[in-house]
Amino acid sequence: MKRYEWLLFDLDHTLLDTDTAERLALEKIFKTVTDDVTEEMVAVYKDINRKLWKMLEQGEIESETIKYKRFEDWLTHYGMDGDPKTIGYAYLDALSEGSQLFEGALELVEKLSKKYRLAVITNGIVHVQKPRLEASGLKPYFKKLFISEEIGVSKPAVEFFDIVLKGIGAKKEECLVIGDSMSSDIKGGLDSLIDTCHMNFHHKKEAPYASTYTACSYQELLELLE
Repeated sequence: MKRYEWLLFDLDHTLLDTDTAERLALEKIFKTVTDDVTEEMVAVYKDINRKLWKMLEQGEIESETIKYKRFEDWLTHYGMDGDPKTIGYAYLDALSEGSQLFEGALELVEKLSKKYRLAVITNGIVHVQKPRLEASGLKPYFKKLFISEEIGVSKPAVEFFDIVLKGIGAKKEECLVIGDSMSSDIKGGLDSLIDTCHMNFHHKKEAPYASTYTACSYQELLELLE
């Protein structure tokens, strides 16, 4: 592996245990509209949410729309009454408290920060991501933070990575994108001619894009970088 100056880390599902945070927040919010929260309800929400974030990646909607649209569609699916905007913003408050990390994530960035400069690159909502980053203990190890809602463009757009490179004052060849999402992190890096490392935690054998490197665990990532 060549020497990099900057490691550009995705947050959700790469360092932050977003599934756990999301589940706890959803259970809290769903109980405000129904007494019977089921696994199916969570699954339906996740499917709706996933589709909306894909639309964001493709530039078809704004993050502001996602905040309420996912609950609007969910309420419609179940024929329930409720104000999707009120529910949506209450959910963001609950999710912003979800600072759960994957095991070893804090130790990973602490170790890497001694040899590299680190930056966060996330498709997310400012009100959610900043508190989570702070509460997780990750923030001190990152020199820069780039949130799609804040900079006005989302991964995998080349414009997102152009803003990142300008913001950190680095050349493409000095950076490595590290993330779990093929459609967001890896495609974005490839389109921007920046090397990538796919965090393939689930050991998927087939991939739509070829990342420069692949790591199935933090230990594998450390071995690559060290």
